[in-house]
Amino acid sequence: MDSVGLPRLPEDELNIRDKDISIPGKISEKNGRPDITADSCRSRPFCLTLVAFAGILVFVTSLGERPALACPAVEFNHTYDDANDTLLVEHDGGDALRDGKFTVVVTDEETNETATVVWLQENATRTIHINDSIAITDREGNQPVQAPWVPFDLGTGDLVEVRWDVPEESECTSGTLSRFRIE
Repeated sequence: MDSVGLPRLPEDELNIRDKDISIPGKISEKNGRPDITADSCRSRPFCLTLVAFAGILVFVTSLGERPALACPAVEFNHTYDDANDTLLVEHDGGDALRDGKFTVVVTDEETNETATVVWLQENATRTIHINDSIAITDREGNQPVQAPWVPFDLGTGDLVEVRWDVPEESECTSGTLSRFRIE
């Protein structure tokens, strides 16, 4: 018996290095340690299938893990030219706008009619940077207008919102980046 009370094995049973041990597959020795290689797998097709399955599983589970888009921190300035019925909305500071669709929504104070002007289309190749602006005018009669326009008379008191169509992968809950009344 040993010091713990377990029976002692004969010396020749303790030295297994010299014994012929049958282990399925190939085991080689590197640096004095057993090295089990891929050849030690009993069924090579099964091992390859298992490795392929694990790779596909990792790939498929990582597909849905796109990083969330942060809410843009941005400031806008606006100027209204009453003589020309033109509203200028300018990116005045903060993040560049590039991911998603950005619009300017104008609501007429008198009629509550709403018009949406697209500033940047979704998946556009350009970006709205600081000092970039959009000029919006109203359409008087049948006069051709070059700038984006609204179908009602722009004027003091109209509500203007700069909106971001919030993509699914965004952490934002609101798409309104700025809201103001024309003064």
